[in-house]
Amino acid sequence: MTRTFGVVLIAGVVVAATIELFLVRASLPERVATHFTFDGTPDGWMGRDAFVVLTIALLAGVGGLFLVLSVFVPRLPDTMLNLPHKRYWLAPERRERTRDAISAMLALMGGVTTTFVYVAFRVILAANRDSTPRLTMDRSWLIAAFAVALAAVPLSFVLRFRKPPAGDPPAA
Repeated sequence: MTRTFGVVLIAGVVVAATIELFLVRASLPERVATHFTFDGTPDGWMGRDAFVVLTIALLAGVGGLFLVLSVFVPRLPDTMLNLPHKRYWLAPERRERTRDAISAMLALMGGVTTTFVYVAFRVILAANRDSTPRLTMDRSWLIAAFAVALAAVPLSFVLRFRKPPAGDPPAA
């Protein structure tokens, strides 16, 4: 897995969301319902332009944070990386591949997180299509699917680094 997929996913979501928000901006109500009670009744509102700006800023900020982490964290000194069997995974012959895997996983986590945030805002957009906004559970499966994907990335990280492959001698 390379970092490129996560980077492309983040950029694609931010660009797609930005285009979509500018296309639907005029059709949004002046006051957009942005927060909902458990039963779907809106209890928080925001101006249309503020909603558009906040959505784009949040998506770009979340994606940008993970991109920075995907570059910065793998460059930390070995003593600052917390991996199971660290001596094995950061042995000279595996160090570069391990650091590349960490970078790729952080970028992928950023892509999944950015997509999750975008889906949440899509659900909010759908709720605001009616004159009486109401959050319905018909799209909740999307959020559940992304929550599973969000959990899958760190799980894959744990499984990838949990122990050295059988038959491989531990690093000295």
